[in-house]
Amino acid sequence: MSYESVLSTVTRKWASLVLSGLLFGAIAFFSLVFLSRHFKVSTDFLVVQTGMGQSQDFYAMLKSSEYLGKVLSESVGSEKFIAAVVETGGVDGNFLPSNPKDRLKEWEKTVKVSNNPDVGSLHIEVFADSDRGGLRVAQAVGKVLTEKNSLFRSGDEKSVEIRTLSGPIVEKNPSIERLALAGIAGSIFGMTMFLLFSLLREEARLRKDQLLDEVLARRIAKEAESSKTVRPLTASETEKSNLETIYSESHLVFDK
Repeated sequence: MSYESVLSTVTRKWASLVLSGLLFGAIAFFSLVFLSRHFKVSTDFLVVQTGMGQSQDFYAMLKSSEYLGKVLSESVGSEKFIAAVVETGGVDGNFLPSNPKDRLKEWEKTVKVSNNPDVGSLHIEVFADSDRGGLRVAQAVGKVLTEKNSLFRSGDEKSVEIRTLSGPIVEKNPSIERLALAGIAGSIFGMTMFLLFSLLREEARLRKDQLLDEVLARRIAKEAESSKTVRPLTASETEKSNLETIYSESHLVFDK
């Protein structure tokens, strides 16, 4: 479809286009509000290797920090880490489902981990429906990382030290920026879908009209061709036809 067709569709249906954008934007906005947990607790940790010798080069230290960050990030989502968090006594052991599969799935929704291998840091976010509940989980996670990190890595117990850089910081979730982005993204998606649907309908209508025009043109051509094939009457046939007509008319008069 040409650019002119798209522009024409937008011009004719701009009101419906705007309403579709507002509708999808509102759906995205309120879905994020009602489906997200209300609070987020953020904590930053620094991974420090205290047992490395002075002869160790910088590249080896960087790769080692990157490896430790990945190991600890994966460990946070394990069943063993959850058990260590419960053992701290900071959280109730029944705050997660008893089924192992559902337990891990719920924990994955509750705790999010990201690591920065360039500086050897971990960023942990805990999502909860209450600020106190999220803070207790974040403190328990921080206690396991700083005091029991040797359970989830190899090497000497004192060769790695986890230090708290900032946090726990309690925030409302989702943030205003995230809500605004969700609304904008939903509006763009809604307008795009409506415009695409309108263009497809317009394209289908044009193809239907084109098909009808082709059928009509073929029918007219066929009728014209059939009219050309009719043989004109010769002079004798014309005279015979006229005599038959006179005879028929005179016969009708005689009958009367």
